[in-house]
Amino acid sequence: MHEMKEKSVDYFNNIIMPMIREKYADIMGEMTFYIHGSVGLGIDDEFSDVEAIIHLPDNLWKKRGGYLQIDLDKLLLETNLWSQPCSIICVHPLSWMIKGDVEKILSEEADIPWSEIEFDTLFNIHNDPVWHDPKDRYGKLRRLTAPDKMPEILWKKALIDKINDFVSGGIQEIHKCVNRRHYLDAYIPFGDAVKALLEIGFMVCRRYYPYQKHLSWAFNRLPSPVSDLKSQFDLLSVSSDWQGV
Repeated sequence: MHEMKEKSVDYFNNIIMPMIREKYADIMGEMTFYIHGSVGLGIDDEFSDVEAIIHLPDNLWKKRGGYLQIDLDKLLLETNLWSQPCSIICVHPLSWMIKGDVEKILSEEADIPWSEIEFDTLFNIHNDPVWHDPKDRYGKLRRLTAPDKMPEILWKKALIDKINDFVSGGIQEIHKCVNRRHYLDAYIPFGDAVKALLEIGFMVCRRYYPYQKHLSWAFNRLPSPVSDLKSQFDLLSVSSDWQGV
């Protein structure tokens, strides 16, 4: 939460939380509330929307979740400081927090279903600011899904799959387009190749990577010398010579 901008901190502290305390104080002890996207990461600008999620135990969500969602939608409509169209604070059941039986996973009675969880979901778990979580559900989930807890074989498989994406889905397709002089078409596999290459950088560092629109920003935060490659990617992106790709 320390990386969020003052504007974001003030908004959730002084607008969202007072309404929740006033109308839903009796269930606040069961809420897990965290902030997504650029607002949560502290990199929002005039084009950003605000996205947040509140999780409630499934039985409580069925009883009160709909009412809380309506009140949040109304408050957000009246007070939102960011771009309106896609801004939302969602109220979800606890079972939607992660793949598998969340209650058993949090109580450590079930294994993490690693192969079913996307890397950007894991990135969110470890980077989204937790706003309110008296049960420490997100803290437990972070400890259970720490990168060093992922089995070695799954890291290797993910890396091999991503290298294959880079080579066959990116570089080879670029060369086909260039050889055919289909230069406009070449931009599509070029984007795929750069995305895969950035994601490979995260895997080499044993880090989870975010959704693509935050990929470049997060790559800059990787340790050197991997993060130093970003300048070379920037040069590629403005190159006018496809023969050099």
